[in-house]
Amino acid sequence: MFTLSTRFLLVAVVCALTGMSAGVGMAIAQDFALAPAHAHLNLLGWVSMALYGLFYRVEPRAALGRLPVVHFWLATLGVAVMIPGVTWRLLGHPEAEAVIGPGALMVIAAMVVFGVVVFQHRAGDASVRGVAPRDSITDMSHAD
Repeated sequence: MFTLSTRFLLVAVVCALTGMSAGVGMAIAQDFALAPAHAHLNLLGWVSMALYGLFYRVEPRAALGRLPVVHFWLATLGVAVMIPGVTWRLLGHPEAEAVIGPGALMVIAAMVVFGVVVFQHRAGDASVRGVAPRDSITDMSHAD
């Protein structure tokens, strides 16, 4: 069974390889019309998913419960819907907007859910570790 962290990292690798392959294909063809789709895939698919995965790897307790699973599926499905929609739109199909919108909303919702997960985890972090909460945001005595 793969951990949530590993799932995010596997999706990130698939997105990175797909994005890199698309970039190489565009370079070979000298046709960069799909560069925005390539960029979105690399940023949302590779970078965001990898960062999510690394967060859950470093803070495995944050991966517990239903909310992190909702986060994974919103993020993954959002990218899987949005990026083909962007590609389709760039190929001259205005009806693709009907696909891009829901995908983009899923990606945004995933980030909101991630923010909630981070906030919930961080809010209880000091008491869980037995460390007194910081008095000031400038107190750097405890590494994050």
